[in-house]
Amino acid sequence: MDYSWALLFFSLGLYSFSKKNFEFCVIFFGLCIGTRLNFTIFVLVAVIFFPLEYRRILLKKISIILISIFIGGLFYIPIWYQNQFGLDWLTAARPLEQGYLGLVVRFIYKTSHAIGLFLLIFIFLIFVFRKIKIENFLFNKSLFYLILSNLILFLYIPAEFGYLQIFVISMYYILIKYCDKKVIFAIILINLSAWFINFDVIKVEHKYQNKCDSVQAVGASLNLQFKKGALQKFLDTSEMIECWVTDKDSEYGKKILAGKALK
Repeated sequence: MDYSWALLFFSLGLYSFSKKNFEFCVIFFGLCIGTRLNFTIFVLVAVIFFPLEYRRILLKKISIILISIFIGGLFYIPIWYQNQFGLDWLTAARPLEQGYLGLVVRFIYKTSHAIGLFLLIFIFLIFVFRKIKIENFLFNKSLFYLILSNLILFLYIPAEFGYLQIFVISMYYILIKYCDKKVIFAIILINLSAWFINFDVIKVEHKYQNKCDSVQAVGASLNLQFKKGALQKFLDTSEMIECWVTDKDSEYGKKILAGKALK
């Protein structure tokens, strides 16, 4: 959920920045950074590379960056104080069990799944048969650098799909700009179909099989298989509530497991 809130504040900040409403801009960018610290990278890229006509543009951009980081940093004062003003809490749980090659493989695998394999194949066919030039994707340099920074961040820590929100949304924006309505409708249908059925060409082996244990991949093999759609996966997550109840026999635990109100 925090990824979505950060994206919302980032979008509002970018809109305010484009309209030269700098007071609201730093507030929204600050809230964005305070929600997800990694969005500091996107704020920096957006402010630096976004084209803006202003008399003292360099000084204004520097002040926006510094004030936004200051506002966002206020949200982290409690955890900073808890860690005795050290920076040990500024860590990312990078999956380095398989080394740097494992990071690259995870990056490719998870990026393709963030888009969807059906849609990825469809996009590839669009490039082949409609002969869309890669240069068209550079029509907006600020957008290009946002996508690039998002992919570099995900390559550094290929963990949760939420990290790829900016990349996925930007990709859809580019497709809408260069494709006709029939292609857009086809993309919508493919996305909707992924809610009910999906397939995969790789079978991932996990270290732990219990649903409450951490998800840690230890191997993979080629294996074409159909999987549950996103809707069923979402419904299955309701069973994960058991993992967060420490005392299932208590009145509090029984209410949570039954889905009842606590008050």
